[in-house]
Amino acid sequence: MAKTKTVFYCTNCGNETPKWMGRCPSCGAYNTMEEHVEKPVAAGKAKSAPVGMSRKPQAGR
Repeated sequence: MAKTKTVFYCTNCGNETPKWMGRCPSCGAYNTMEEHVEKPVAAGKAKSAPVGMSRKPQAGR
């Protein structure tokens, strides 16, 4: 099961950071970081397919 990802966006400039900061490192505004939880993408099982056993003609033979 995939983990949820939490990111913080600045409401002033849109900068994204992985942790909350009191001041946006991009625009310098205080108390503008909002938390957003991104839902994990459902990972499906990989389906395998048979590989053909045909021989490719080799150059020079």
